[in-house]
Amino acid sequence: MARIHRIVRRVAWAQGKAIEEVERLAAMRSTGWTRTSSMRPVVPPVSEIIAHICRDLRLEPDWPQLAEEAWAQDEIASGAPERPWRR
Repeated sequence: MARIHRIVRRVAWAQGKAIEEVERLAAMRSTGWTRTSSMRPVVPPVSEIIAHICRDLRLEPDWPQLAEEAWAQDEIASGAPERPWRR
């Protein structure tokens, strides 16, 4: 979750939001993201978690800019759901 917090902080900073408040709210909303199946834990793609947290915080991620980052390139190449990357 540290990676997600760093990404959300950067999104908030780029939009001039108060980082301390964003950090507090992001920490509250990032708990409970792991879902358990009968075989193993299932964690949604990082982009899905970021989209959900940013929506709750009323932030609009710059998806084209985020798509250039290594974690996003890995996610896109993996065939994960394309929802935020199609924007």
